[in-house]
Amino acid sequence: MKILILYIVSIGLWAIADAERDNGNKHIGHFLKAFMVLFILVVPYYYSGQIEWQLISYLLIHVSLFDVIYNLSRRPVLPITYHGTTGWWDNFMNLLNPPTWAELFGRVVILFTGVMMAIQNL
Repeated sequence: MKILILYIVSIGLWAIADAERDNGNKHIGHFLKAFMVLFILVVPYYYSGQIEWQLISYLLIHVSLFDVIYNLSRRPVLPITYHGTTGWWDNFMNLLNPPTWAELFGRVVILFTGVMMAIQNL
């Protein structure tokens, strides 16, 4: 029953996220869609007792990959280390303003950490 509720909530969040995005509230839509994925991730690990490590792993992988994939799939293609100006994460990254090689190296380290955490806690 709990798993069914999680699925229903995730589908509801997905629908609300798409509606918010279409209404022009891209940041709210992105947050809700990320939260929806979080619900789906909770299901397999709900009973295993290792849910905290899997959530941290997901967040690390998300931080390392999302911006790069978004920038490369956007039309027109954005620079690989492009940051927007409206979100708190974008403002944080713009404040740091690392060189391209340093940012990509940091993302690889964060990705490696997230993947290794997931493998270790399976």
